[in-house]
Amino acid sequence: MSQYACGSVVYRCSRGGRIVLTASTFAVSLVFAWTQSCNPPTASARFAWDKTDATAYNDLAAKAAVDSQRNVYIVGTDVKDGESDIVVTKYDKAGTQQWRAAFNGNSSNPGVDKGYGIAVDGLGAVYVCGAATRSSGIGLDYVVVKYPYNYQSGNPAWVRYFDGGHGDDEARAIALDSQQNVYVTGRSLASNDKFDVITLRLNGNDGEFSNTWAELNENNPVGTRRYNNNASGHDEGLSITVDADGDPILTGRAQISVSPSNYDVLTVKYVGDGGSVDFAEVFDASSSTTDSAGVSVTTDPSKNVYVAGRFAGQNSTGALIKYLPDGTLCWYDDPYIGKSELEQVVYDSNGFVVAAGYCVPQGEDKEAYFVAKYHRNFRATGVDPENERSIADPPQLIALPIWENAYDGGGDGDAKDFARSLAVDSHGYIFVTGESDGNEGEEDFWTLSLRPNDGAICWQARYKGNLTGDDIEKGVWMAMDSGGNLAIVGTATGAETGTDIAVIRYCRLPGDVNSDGVVDDTDLAIVLECFGNSADACSTLDLDRSGTVDDPDLAIVLENFGKYCGTDW
Repeated sequence: MSQYACGSVVYRCSRGGRIVLTASTFAVSLVFAWTQSCNPPTASARFAWDKTDATAYNDLAAKAAVDSQRNVYIVGTDVKDGESDIVVTKYDKAGTQQWRAAFNGNSSNPGVDKGYGIAVDGLGAVYVCGAATRSSGIGLDYVVVKYPYNYQSGNPAWVRYFDGGHGDDEARAIALDSQQNVYVTGRSLASNDKFDVITLRLNGNDGEFSNTWAELNENNPVGTRRYNNNASGHDEGLSITVDADGDPILTGRAQISVSPSNYDVLTVKYVGDGGSVDFAEVFDASSSTTDSAGVSVTTDPSKNVYVAGRFAGQNSTGALIKYLPDGTLCWYDDPYIGKSELEQVVYDSNGFVVAAGYCVPQGEDKEAYFVAKYHRNFRATGVDPENERSIADPPQLIALPIWENAYDGGGDGDAKDFARSLAVDSHGYIFVTGESDGNEGEEDFWTLSLRPNDGAICWQARYKGNLTGDDIEKGVWMAMDSGGNLAIVGTATGAETGTDIAVIRYCRLPGDVNSDGVVDDTDLAIVLECFGNSADACSTLDLDRSGTVDDPDLAIVLENFGKYCGTDW
């Protein structure tokens, strides 16, 4: 019996009548009784700038991060003539490129190098992980690179490799704790020609393997932990995070059966100081042969663990799983009964969990954005009425989402929409981005702002870049800074430059009550006109949500007076 509580028991209502929202649809049925309007200064964003890192070769964006100064960092891969480099780029808040670093594991004998993950510490130093070729014919190795906060060019602060000794090793994800310890996970080929999960703990200051993870044996040297769920199968880590105690948690997949092949969602938690396994769980909601994986993991302040997974069997579905801090299964949900996949899960500061991906809405034959929102302590028991799935004994609890919606980008014919990343601001507004087919045969970045209580679309923007023709723009990752401003990275296809890394910055200005991109006399006059009224009469002007338009709201406008999108924001 777990020492942790799973939450209040509630019963799931019918999940019929799901809402499909199009690019022009704003009304949905409320799940809860409260109402909330879209507050323009909070719910919307304005285009600030865009940049394209155009080279003569194909460039692929992987991830992005932002620091406290609103600088944007991007990691990706620069592919050229069968070879590739890890590329890292920094832009300041005004969109000026500060530096661009191409990393090659062997400058004298170029090979394949791939960038996968990125993180920024509190001092503005940036860490990236990936895979690098150091010697021809030897295969890929883990690589972790640190660039100092004041980096401009030249050598990075340090570079650390890991070579399992038996073939390819690829670092897929990276996370930092508050003490600047660096955790990296991925996959490493073992002596039996099967991949195992390898997780590293490195010292952030010098990149050395952390001696707090003492050597266990030849397969687990200092600073290294190898996980093998089944000696005859492949295992790999795909995402990693750190909880409130500084303990790393990874998710990925474990091959529990080779013939027939069957992968399940793997989640492993290590003790940060010591490196012992706190728990290791393998989860599969179906009994059929699947190719399942955990693709995103996050935690809440109580150290509960949330995993977004993909169950790719006969009917591909996304799944969200909650574990208690000791690894006890709390609940799970395959939030859209039908074809779906989840790409990312985040925990917001208001006690909610939000997951995004795509689904094929009922009665449709094309993909749409999909978003589901949960309260971390809500769960259900009994029978799932729509899927007619009984709860097992001991109970595997099915979650109750607050709402779940599909979003159609409005493209003609078989136009498809795939949500790839999301972020939630301090007010609970949900921002989602990805790739969406437009009406002209093009793929665009499509970014939405969703209302917290029901997921209605408050704001949206399509990005087509500066190109013409049947261009392809695909958003792959979103990062949000402390002010709620957005950095979205992806790829854009040019006629002569191939695939380029693109970044878009959307700014959100407190006090810009008319959403024109500048805080000025007009905003001040609007607030003064409604001064003293209740939020019921002037809901969008109650900037601090106190219930009244008063001095603190006026102070927000004055504090940001003169600021505008693009530079001083």
